[in-house]
Amino acid sequence: TIVGEIRHEEDLETPPGKEGVADVLQGLFSYGTKTLDRTAFQKALDDIAATESAGATFSLRVLKQYFSRGVELLADNELHAALPDQAFGVVKQQTAELVAGELMSPSYREQRALQQGLLPAHDPTLREATPATLAKVTLDNVKSYYASTFRPDLTSIVVIGDVTPDEARAEIEKAFGAWKAA
Repeated sequence: TIVGEIRHEEDLETPPGKEGVADVLQGLFSYGTKTLDRTAFQKALDDIAATESAGATFSLRVLKQYFSRGVELLADNELHAALPDQAFGVVKQQTAELVAGELMSPSYREQRALQQGLLPAHDPTLREATPATLAKVTLDNVKSYYASTFRPDLTSIVVIGDVTPDEARAEIEKAFGAWKAA
């Protein structure tokens, strides 16, 4: 099992007026990589009986004999997400619909009222995604956000299971080693 996180502050790193860009990015990770389209990527995971999740928090579960290939696929998705134009509109619309529903939920409204009562009026954590801000998000905004926030210097990776620390380090370095912060 591999679990990882790219530490970032969405509230501070999202461009003003583009709230929701991180949510759209998250939705696009399921569309494959620059080297494997969505179907080929899923087939590659199925071939090794692996489950994978990419994004700011990511994970992989795979049997030991497929550990190397699993790490390779995880790194490909994290570092070379396809972010396809044809999927962008669909994901953006789905995200806007999800956000519209969330803004009406009682639990969200309660939490929002509490935050507004406790935080200064212009605190960046009070910024929120709305259907209107999502309408302004472009694929270029998503790619820019991805490039600026997905960085190795902000990433932690933990490997758990039947693998030695040296084996884990070697595979992680092989797959993620060329990743550089800009």
